[in-house]
Amino acid sequence: MLDFSFLFALSLEAWFAVGVVVILLATLLFYFFELDELELAIPPKVKLKRRVRSRGQQVSSAQNSPLSASQAGSSVNVSGGILNADGDVVAGGVQMRDKIMIRDSQVTINPPPVVAPPAPAPRDYVPQHVASVYVQRGIENQVRERLLAGNGVAAIVSVYAPGGVGKTELAIQISNELRAQFEKTFWIDCNDKTPEAALDDTARAVGCALTPNADYEGHIYELAAYLGQRRYLLIFDDVRADNVTLFQKFMPPAPCAALLTSRLTEISHLIPTNAVFHLKTMDKAQARALLETTLTRERVDAEADAAARLLERCRFHPLALDIAARMILKLANEGVKQPLAAIEKRVAQNLDALAAGSDERSNLFAVFAISYDDLVQADQTRFQQLAAFAPSGFGIPAVAFVW
Repeated sequence: MLDFSFLFALSLEAWFAVGVVVILLATLLFYFFELDELELAIPPKVKLKRRVRSRGQQVSSAQNSPLSASQAGSSVNVSGGILNADGDVVAGGVQMRDKIMIRDSQVTINPPPVVAPPAPAPRDYVPQHVASVYVQRGIENQVRERLLAGNGVAAIVSVYAPGGVGKTELAIQISNELRAQFEKTFWIDCNDKTPEAALDDTARAVGCALTPNADYEGHIYELAAYLGQRRYLLIFDDVRADNVTLFQKFMPPAPCAALLTSRLTEISHLIPTNAVFHLKTMDKAQARALLETTLTRERVDAEADAAARLLERCRFHPLALDIAARMILKLANEGVKQPLAAIEKRVAQNLDALAAGSDERSNLFAVFAISYDDLVQADQTRFQQLAAFAPSGFGIPAVAFVW
């Protein structure tokens, strides 16, 4: 049997030190084991009557978590992760150190990164015809053949003439007829855009993401490489002097095809000579058919003489006839008995009368002005000198002499 008689010989200071040590141990035991009762005896004893919670023990749910009220509406750090207001651990360990265990069903470890949805596929687009009925111009078959005759090289076609002669209408017709031959068809309006802007619009239309920091030459290469893997039909409408330099460096490669419309006689050396088609004004039969699409054949027949004179006044020009037909229809709706003759008389007096509304596309002189603006300064001066013949008119030999 152990002899504890030596304890009675201890001094008061020694017992005081022992008491301090016991109190410290009791405090530590309470912190780690949360004891219900601690008994002191001589010699000192620690009696563990009931263990409430220990480190390895789970709680039934996150609702028993000792989170403070201030933490209830936010998230707290948990073993390198996050414990949110619902008691879920996100992207971290499975337990809150020394406080709480979270059920496996509430734990998300290393969630997959959020992936942005893929960009929508580019949608092909071709505008609608202006006229209710398309009037054939006689070169449609040749244009279609060039666009489909790739032989490893994109079929490039340039249809050009002064403004309002019907280039866009022909391009729309060809595009609709060939849609089934290509994956997609895209329409790009060039107009007065810069080469860089026209290139960016083309890339955006076909769904090609250009490198932001790449230069102009690099973007051309990227777009060409992208199109080289697809069979698209691209229509570049109204190529002007502002952006013609783009097409001296870039053409959609095979198996794509491209159709360009322009008022310029020379666009690019990349367009084969036999792929350039001159679109002239209409002949008499085509012009009358265009007039009838708006006015109906019965109305034209009712004023046949005035209709014949109007066709001559307009020189069978599609835009001039379209504007005249709209003006005639407006007078007819207002109750004028001979609207066709009335408009023909106006045109005979002044060609400026061919303007319908505020839209420049329905103003013959405004459309011609676009072609004039594309001329170099020397040609603009020569064009102005032709006014020396007004109002008597002139022939081709006289124009050539003045030019």
